[in-house]
Amino acid sequence: FDGNTAVVGSAVLGYTPNGTNDATLRRSTISANGGLGPVTSSLGGRLSLVETTYYDNPSGLLLNGGSATNLSGSIVHVAIGAGCAVSGGATVASGGYNLARTGDATCGFSGATDDVFGDPQLGPLALNGGTTRNHLPLASSPALDQVPANFATGVNEAVSGNQVVLCDVGDTDQRGTTLPQGTLCDIGSVEAGQVAPDLTGPTVGSFTVGSPGELAGFSATGSPTPTLSAVGLPAGLTLVSTGPGTAKISGTPAAGTGGTKNVTVTATNEAGSDQLAVTLTVNEAPTVAGPTTVTLIETIDGDAASYTSTGFPVPTLSLTGSLPAGVTFTPGPNGTGTIDGAPAPGTAGTYNVTVVATNGTLPNGSLAVTINVVPRLTITTTALPNGQHSVPYDANVTAIGGTPSYTFSLDSGSLPDGLTLDADGKISGTPSGLPGTATFTVEATDSSNPVQSDTQELSITIERGPTVLTVSPVLIQLGPLGIRFGVVDATLRGGLPLEPIAGQQVTFKAGSATLCTATTNASGFAGCSVGPLGVVQLILAGGVTATYAGNTFWLPATGSGPLIG
Repeated sequence: FDGNTAVVGSAVLGYTPNGTNDATLRRSTISANGGLGPVTSSLGGRLSLVETTYYDNPSGLLLNGGSATNLSGSIVHVAIGAGCAVSGGATVASGGYNLARTGDATCGFSGATDDVFGDPQLGPLALNGGTTRNHLPLASSPALDQVPANFATGVNEAVSGNQVVLCDVGDTDQRGTTLPQGTLCDIGSVEAGQVAPDLTGPTVGSFTVGSPGELAGFSATGSPTPTLSAVGLPAGLTLVSTGPGTAKISGTPAAGTGGTKNVTVTATNEAGSDQLAVTLTVNEAPTVAGPTTVTLIETIDGDAASYTSTGFPVPTLSLTGSLPAGVTFTPGPNGTGTIDGAPAPGTAGTYNVTVVATNGTLPNGSLAVTINVVPRLTITTTALPNGQHSVPYDANVTAIGGTPSYTFSLDSGSLPDGLTLDADGKISGTPSGLPGTATFTVEATDSSNPVQSDTQELSITIERGPTVLTVSPVLIQLGPLGIRFGVVDATLRGGLPLEPIAGQQVTFKAGSATLCTATTNASGFAGCSVGPLGVVQLILAGGVTATYAGNTFWLPATGSGPLIG
């Protein structure tokens, strides 16, 4: 119905003064009709608009006088005013999936019945196929793909009284197009044919981490208007819609997202999809990481200090500042580098340098590094004093270079029995084993990082212990019966402090004549009696001499005692 003119009801007039005039319009177009209420239902008439397009008319439906109207799957849109002018006890009901102007609630449409509000975006009235003119929905029309197949509305059709069913699968629209095109039907009298998406846009783009940017120009044709999406975008970037079927990649790439990113942009509608491969280059300013303090030892090629970098393109590492002689900085592959080498003798000291990363994106990365060159650790003790059995021993092992303090330990071999090596290098104790020479290796470590160490082979000779033989004076008494017998004795002690030595043989002599021999007891005491001849010999010699020959542990000793009495 189009181009009709009347004061009222120029297209459809349901008017029955003495009865009921019922009408159903299905898959029809009502457009460009003049006058008031191009569709009018009055005086008890019943009217059903099913899958019908009411568009581009000067006024809405005129419903009055007790009429009953239901609308299902239809477009009822007027540019200004009410889509339904209801008065005089008339009623209007929605069977669902209708489309009206935004804000127009006069026909009783609501989201509860899946009704849609907005600009229907219809094309001009034209022969779009079939034998009657119609308004074909544009690709972005909200009328597209709304109605489920075989949807039961819950309202009855005015003429037959049967429940209205929308989107009859296999039926045809006003122009003969099969329902549905896809899985859902369009609202209104015609079913728009579906066209698969055709996506165009840029295939390469460039961003910089931390800086906002965009890559615009993605556009998709097709019906319904395709929806655009993207996968593979780095953090901080999103695909933003710029209108129906158009979009751009926009945002600020997050830290750590530098590199080449393979992104797929997809346009999708019910008819299918189309994809576009996009290569994004995300440039990222470089950073450099690694140890900020490096300790090297003169003349020793230590472990290399390694440095890595991040950023895109892959950075190149270099070094500014002066390195000690013998030490170099070597750039490596994939943004790496090393400080390595053996510092030359005499280079001990502190060197401040900077490792720099560059890749063409500012700012450059930099890392301040302090290089500490320390003298080589050396044990300076090359010989240790001899010790004596049972005499306290005290000596020190010393070192220079490296980083004090030093820790000394026994690397191999053994100290003489009774001696120990302390961590500070002191060797102490009282030798208790057999005299002889013990050879061992001492290791010294310092407090640097990495730790330095040095070893030195040393030896300690333990000699026999000193002894003291104390001889008592000899008492000789003369009486009426002549000379009495005499007694000779002595005490043997050794070590420091002096301690008794038991089980040792002591020989007593008067001049060159041997008087007797005795063995020391636990107190180191040895004594024996001499006969008359011996007494005479003692008198002639003027005293007694005692000797101890020594043994494996003890040195010899001699002592003498005078005559008394």
